[in-house]
Amino acid sequence: MLRSSVSGNSNRPVEITKTDAICDFLEVYIHSVLYYRSAYPKTLFEDRSAFGILVKSSRHPELNQYIFDAVSAVKTQLAKDDAACDVMIEIIDGQSQPVESFVLEIFALQGFYESRHDIDFRGALTRISTLEPGPKLSEDSSFQVCFRRRSGDAPTLEKNLWIPRLAQAPFDSKTKQDDFCAERLPAAETRRLVPLGAVDDQELKVQVMALLQRY
Repeated sequence: MLRSSVSGNSNRPVEITKTDAICDFLEVYIHSVLYYRSAYPKTLFEDRSAFGILVKSSRHPELNQYIFDAVSAVKTQLAKDDAACDVMIEIIDGQSQPVESFVLEIFALQGFYESRHDIDFRGALTRISTLEPGPKLSEDSSFQVCFRRRSGDAPTLEKNLWIPRLAQAPFDSKTKQDDFCAERLPAAETRRLVPLGAVDDQELKVQVMALLQRY
């Protein structure tokens, strides 16, 4: 797969760009969300090493290929000049309605990655595992990875101009591909924002958060 950190090879290059590092994290982030939010059976996952901790990684080839393609598409977008963007992993129910969303807000990506930031990414990954259980998902639930560019430094979760990562979601032949992530976020009163972690450096600014259902 694309990311050496997920494959279990901890010998990352001495010099890795911040774009590559964010894509490393994004791949691990997606696998972790799918595991801890029970989007797929727990038996589908195995332990791997990433950012100095054990993480969960899917063993299913089709699911891994979808995640690979999604991360590759995001990496292509991040390679462009303006790094300000959001990536959303959205869990959806059998009626194509959003259940939970996990967002990666990127504000700055410049230069080479410094391993001292591993602790920040470890914290975000660990935080996912401590969230209270989400709603029980039906067997026809699925997920989607979406990407959105934005202008300015402020978070823009209220603006729903999401571009879907166009690919057939694994195991679900009923998934619709037309504007799948457009107008996705429900009214604020039905969701609560849970910060998961952040990196705040001059050349690397990232926020990680979850949008969970209110109970």
